[in-house]
Amino acid sequence: MKQEDSVYSQVYYFPDRLRKRLEEIRFSSATVVEAPSGYGKTSAIQNFLKTELPQGTPVYWFTATEESPTIGYRRLCQEIYKIDNSVGGRLLELGLPTAVTIGEACDDLRSIECKSESYLIIDSFQYFQNILSPSFLSALIEHGGTCLHVIIVTHMLKKDIRSAIAGRGFLHLTVSDLRLDAGDIRRYYALADVKITPEDAQKVVCYTEGWILAVYLQLQAFREKGTFSEASGIVMLMEYVVWDSLTPMQQALLLRLSPFESFTMKQIGALTGCDIVPNYALEILECPFVRYDQTKRRYQLHSLLSELLILKREEHGADFERECLLQAGDVCRNDGQILEAVGFYWEIKEYERLLSLDFSEVMFKQIRGTPFTDLALEVVEHCPAKIKQGFLPSMLRIAWTLLATGEEKTAGHLIEELQILNSWDFAESDYFLGEWLLLTSFMHHPDVKQMTAILRQVDLLFKGRCSKVVFPSAPWRFGDYSLLSAFHTTPGEADRVADELDAYIPLLSKVTNGYGSGANVLYRAELAYQRGNIDEAKIFAHKALFLAQSRQQSIVEIGATMLLAEVALHQADVAAWQRTINSMDHVVSYAAKNSFIVRPVLDIVRGILLCELKHQQDMAEWLQRGEFTQDLQHSSIFDNALFVHLNYLMHQGEFERLLGIVQAIKTKVSARYPFADFLLFIIEAVGHVGMGNYSKASLLVEEAAALALPDRILFPLASYSWMLNDLPDLLFRKKYPIFLDQYRAIKERFAAGWNNLFHNLTSEDLPSDLTAREYEVAKLAAAGLRNGEIATKLSVTENTVRFHLRAIFQKLDIDRRAKLAEKLKS
Repeated sequence: MKQEDSVYSQVYYFPDRLRKRLEEIRFSSATVVEAPSGYGKTSAIQNFLKTELPQGTPVYWFTATEESPTIGYRRLCQEIYKIDNSVGGRLLELGLPTAVTIGEACDDLRSIECKSESYLIIDSFQYFQNILSPSFLSALIEHGGTCLHVIIVTHMLKKDIRSAIAGRGFLHLTVSDLRLDAGDIRRYYALADVKITPEDAQKVVCYTEGWILAVYLQLQAFREKGTFSEASGIVMLMEYVVWDSLTPMQQALLLRLSPFESFTMKQIGALTGCDIVPNYALEILECPFVRYDQTKRRYQLHSLLSELLILKREEHGADFERECLLQAGDVCRNDGQILEAVGFYWEIKEYERLLSLDFSEVMFKQIRGTPFTDLALEVVEHCPAKIKQGFLPSMLRIAWTLLATGEEKTAGHLIEELQILNSWDFAESDYFLGEWLLLTSFMHHPDVKQMTAILRQVDLLFKGRCSKVVFPSAPWRFGDYSLLSAFHTTPGEADRVADELDAYIPLLSKVTNGYGSGANVLYRAELAYQRGNIDEAKIFAHKALFLAQSRQQSIVEIGATMLLAEVALHQADVAAWQRTINSMDHVVSYAAKNSFIVRPVLDIVRGILLCELKHQQDMAEWLQRGEFTQDLQHSSIFDNALFVHLNYLMHQGEFERLLGIVQAIKTKVSARYPFADFLLFIIEAVGHVGMGNYSKASLLVEEAAALALPDRILFPLASYSWMLNDLPDLLFRKKYPIFLDQYRAIKERFAAGWNNLFHNLTSEDLPSDLTAREYEVAKLAAAGLRNGEIATKLSVTENTVRFHLRAIFQKLDIDRRAKLAEKLKS
């Protein structure tokens, strides 16, 4: 392809009728451009922005790709952030919308503020069709930016999305607007000094159906051959016109570039092996099917060209395919794009190069939409032992990833294998032996004494350094906020465990630069609370909260915050209860890397607190339905989620289902964890009371008490006593009179606090079970006040307002503020 033959300016032709339609964009707050690939959608918008807008007009361009949904959504929110910091920040904080948060996300989009002429383009929206609900696109179209123009460029929309946005008052450009007719084709070809008859133009229409890229390729075929191609299919036509015109060196380079979603001039130089990009490579960049993104300074192949190149790579055979992907991985590695390099090496099972990478920043990310855990499992199973032996740091990180995502058995086998494979007599062997011992210590859970003894060895081997495998950014205990459930193994020894944790956690925090900080104090706070020592629990919880926040220990912080909410209930402090509930969102601001764990844990903790006050309808829907498979990564999160789901069934009166689930899981609950067993016995007893089987319930209450009372744990028996038809009262009078007075005091205090909070948060006269505060927020929002104005008026934070609006949207079954007034009247 010679540079002088490039006809880039002639590739896309915009007839007058299309230009007039494009001019309407300036007078529309939202535009949807919908057509299959090859119709010039993106180019038409780019041409409009370049030729019709005043110089300096802000343009924010986002292109969706086949990347991880979470990453793609964050990139979109970052563009929105540039337009409205407040809305963009909230959307980033919310994360990828779920059934629970979609209403809030839509409300945020409709509240965007933009007071100067600006354009937000969302290109290739089709990649979001299966990720974002139709209401999200509707909210984008109905954005609140006075001077903002949103342009959605997409392949054909799904039927449900079309239905959702119908009648929203947006400009809709379709295939009929972009397709060229015979007259357009004659005028287009004339610009390229090619004159054709009306009959030839009609023939081109028949061959191409007015598809601009196909029309262009026919133009090239006519210029070179003097006749139109009868090749069927756009890809075959592209091969005939574009591929066959390239030199062998240009073809080879394009094949090397084809694995990349996008690439830089530097990467082109790396692939050619030249410090200065050679002319034959520069000529490729003039091809109309290679686009340049000025904002990102990266090139991208047109999807149709990519499709052709994939076919060509396959024609060259498996060895050539592997060579292309291997070279792509090398280029990304050398350019510092570790995530991309991992993807390429993994695809071709190039374990040696894969393990040479630093996994520290990718262990809890997705590789091309697949969790890193899947890669870790494959490496353990298929990578040759000799290669594993040569890359100990990476294998240790893989072992930690497996531990962190609930694959303890596989992690244990790998840790044993690494001990056998390594002689520990190499440079820095003491340090890496310390890393290996650190991972080994986790395998001894819940034996805190043994874990501490191993950590003392680790500390000596590290010689003042910190782990490069276990980072403080990893979620504590992989999402387990209940230390009492995780470490208390023998009835009557809860205080001993507390003392042991006081030795273990500070040492663990020391060798990992903060991992687990505050967890020992959280254990003491939880123990004091379950014993009914509220003042002591509050002090410990505040201490744990401070220590956790100082090292950004999200799970410990959530656990401490939950206890403070429980304390607020006992003290009948409505404001403190609301404040602690709303403060939990703060955790996500620094736990973004682990949101796949933190988000479910937040849902679980909120579910416990809401269920306790009979607001179970406000819980996350996945907890109500008991759909755990896609949301949970570790058994501890599963167990806690299951506990919330059982409480939900209990409050819903679904006792048969509750008992069925309990019986199904009983064999899986280890007797080593008496507090977990204790709670399960109580839940099962409530189920039997609900079924009228009081004798069985009484036996279960006795079993529960036998597990809890050796450690003076009384609160759960008091809090569930109403659901247990006062069976605990009878038990204390007959068998445990020594605890009776303390039990009654806890029960009375809890009842008083519960009644105060319940009546302050709930009113039977309010619509759709809205609480009094929710109704207050709903009325202000319906009156047109923004979140910040509502927060000021009610003396609360904007987070509190958003929390209430989320619940309001769910209860009223709406997705926007505009419907509030109508719903409140009905």
